[in-house]
Amino acid sequence: MLKRFYLSTTIYDLRNLYVMMRKLLVILIFFATALSVQAQIKVTAAIDTNKILIGDQILLHFYISKPKSITIQATDFNLLLDTVEQIEVLDTYSPKIIQEGNIQKIKQSIRITSFEEGNHIIPPVLFVSNNNIQAYSNKIYLEVKSIEVDTMAQLLPIKDIIEEPMKVSDWLPYVLIPLGIIILLGFLIFFLMKRKSNKETVVVEKKKIILPAHIIALEKIKQLEQQELWQNEKIKPYYSELSYISREYLENRYHINALESVIQEITHDLEHKDINEEQKETLIQMLKTADMVKFAKVKPNEETHQKSLQILTDFIHSTKQIVLPPQNNEENKNEQHTE
Repeated sequence: MLKRFYLSTTIYDLRNLYVMMRKLLVILIFFATALSVQAQIKVTAAIDTNKILIGDQILLHFYISKPKSITIQATDFNLLLDTVEQIEVLDTYSPKIIQEGNIQKIKQSIRITSFEEGNHIIPPVLFVSNNNIQAYSNKIYLEVKSIEVDTMAQLLPIKDIIEEPMKVSDWLPYVLIPLGIIILLGFLIFFLMKRKSNKETVVVEKKKIILPAHIIALEKIKQLEQQELWQNEKIKPYYSELSYISREYLENRYHINALESVIQEITHDLEHKDINEEQKETLIQMLKTADMVKFAKVKPNEETHQKSLQILTDFIHSTKQIVLPPQNNEENKNEQHTE
């Protein structure tokens, strides 16, 4: 009786041990399968070059390798890279997919740029599958350099225009425009001949009031001061307006093509003008500073901002042309009668 009891107890324990082993085996198989699937998703990040100049555009590539049965969820790269203030996403291209048996390889390209100098890090980007498997890309290091500007260098002369051979399409405007003008003139003559009205139309032209060059320039300088551009960190618009006022004054005062000329051409045009050499050199240097701010992103100090405006003001006052208004005939008669 006792022997039968021990035998039944042993069989019961073996059954419990068998059930526990089966459960443990199922759990192990589940974790092994999940780990093997996750290991099959690989993400690698790379860029065209690790060194760029400010404003240059490069491509950031993500290479994803995964089983065909797994789907990668859509990723908002603008949102993910928004945390990196130094990096800007310009465009996201459609992914390129290559099928190799049961393995699917995806290439996702993104166009990025940076406008801040220094060493920046593109952090790992998270990719999530349809069954919530996660994979991260590697870090990317990017060095952004600024453009070195030599403020002492002289401006090089403008290169000659490269002439291209004439095509038929180049001649069409010279043929069609005169033809259109002739047709319009024909319709106009026909219309005038049909009119039977003999009324004479008296056209009274209004006299145009042309202000002196220094009045126009000084008024624009006053408006520029009221805008307070450089005081509000708007350095480039300030020097752009200052350069325009200077060139417009030179064009109106000395009748040279200053608005569309480079500084070297302006200097040449002013050689034979009755201008103090020291003031002329100071104005030319101010124009060079304005061009460096506009095109090379140079940032002068606050003293230079105010000094540049004063240079232009002094130049206008010293070179302004005083034009006396013509006297009225009646006033001349009265003066002669009084004498």
